[in-house]
Amino acid sequence: MAERHFTLDEATSLLPWLRTVLSRIRDLQEQIQQAGQERRGLLGKVHHNGSQDLSPAIHANLDPSLALEKGVADQLQPVLARGIIVRDPARGLVDFPTLRDGREVHLCWVLGEDEIRHWHETDAGFSGRQPL
Repeated sequence: MAERHFTLDEATSLLPWLRTVLSRIRDLQEQIQQAGQERRGLLGKVHHNGSQDLSPAIHANLDPSLALEKGVADQLQPVLARGIIVRDPARGLVDFPTLRDGREVHLCWVLGEDEIRHWHETDAGFSGRQPL
């Protein structure tokens, strides 16, 4: 059972803030993905070119990636601290624990939706979403 349960109004009031935070997280994750592709490209060069030391370039690529990952964690922390469940930060998929007919369920929202329109059982996930 979750420590906190949200009413629909409480969860809805957090959407403007969540849109901002989740958009930042999405941007950071895109940057992490790009840095990972660049790193894989550098590693591919190392395997094909034994005469050139690319270690400094690889390490220079790692430092920003670590900072970006810390940025994601820093953005997620206040969301999690509020009791919001982040299912997929890349998609902006979150759940708000709530009570429905005396049992815990989740209000389900994904970045890009105008409002919270769905709920699901705690073990059902996104595919089990039902209209409110």
